[in-house]
This record gives sequence, structure tokens and C-alpha cells, in this order.
Amino acid sequence: MKRRSSISADANDDGRAGLSAIKDIIKEWKVLVGCERITVWLLDPGSRKLYNVAADQLGNSLISVPLGVGLAGKAAKSGDDAFIRDAYEDPSFNQAVDKALNFRTRAVCCVVLKDDAGFTMAVVQAINKTTPDAVFEPADADTIRLRQADVLALLTGHYHNTRVSQWTPVR
Repeated sequence: MKRRSSISADANDDGRAGLSAIKDIIKEWKVLVGCERITVWLLDPGSRKLYNVAADQLGNSLISVPLGVGLAGKAAKSGDDAFIRDAYEDPSFNQAVDKALNFRTRAVCCVVLKDDAGFTMAVVQAINKTTPDAVFEPADADTIRLRQADVLALLTGHYHNTRVSQWTPVR
């Protein structure tokens, strides 16, 4: 995982308003879905990487993950949501992140957000249901999708003067 991004915001818009709104949505999702952590990953098809644009636990750390790598990268590449009962049983899961954060990931839900044309734009990754031994279900993905249009509009608005306009969509 690299901490450098090819995505950069417009110099006249530091993006705090859009990212603040996404973080508010993350707080809402955590309550509605009943989970410990949520990260929003933006797909840059040009570099074929996902970038964490908003997370409730990573502060301002920017992490990139190649498309197809890790749980979120695998979901983005396939275009399908993923429901993982035990992350440590999935070979795509990177345990090094847990070790670095002194955390234990159990259940994971990756929800793929697509635009109206069906192109993958982002992945929302929910981690650990707050109820012990609970797992994520399709209803949790449905709850996250209730705010899909808002998140995609905020991401598009935040990065309107970036390489996004040069991206080649991924289906």
C-alpha cells in the first residue's frame, strides 16, 4: 500500500466541505448499519487504484490499493458487493493493516457504488458489526446505497478539476 495519490483537488477548493459531508454520511451509516468502521474508496481507473478519500479511523492518511488487491480492490474489480464473514479466512485480506492499527477485523461488507451508466466509481467498506458474532447482509448494502447518489455527487464535485475528467471508466 502506498500513501501517495495521483488524485489532487483543485487548488482553489481544498475539499473540506465535500469531505466533511462524506464523513457525516459515514457517521450516519455506522449507526444505521451497526458497524465499527467505514471507509470510502474512490476508484481511479487511469492508475487502476483505489484511494481512501474518507474514513472514520485513518485521520488524514491517504492509502492507495491496486484494483483487484485486498477486499475493496477485489470488489471494485468484479463490480459485485462482497460479504465476508471472517476477514482472516479470506486470502485477499491484508492483515498488516490490522497489525499496524492494533485492530482486529472480523466481518467486512464491500458495497460497490456505480454511476448511472454502470461504471464502478467507489467502494464503501464497512468493518465489524457492533453486535458480537453478527455478519453483514444484503440489507446492509441496501442501507448504504440509500446515500449512493449523495456520495457520488460529493466525490465528483470534490474532484471536478482533477484527473477524473481523463479517467477511462471501469465496468
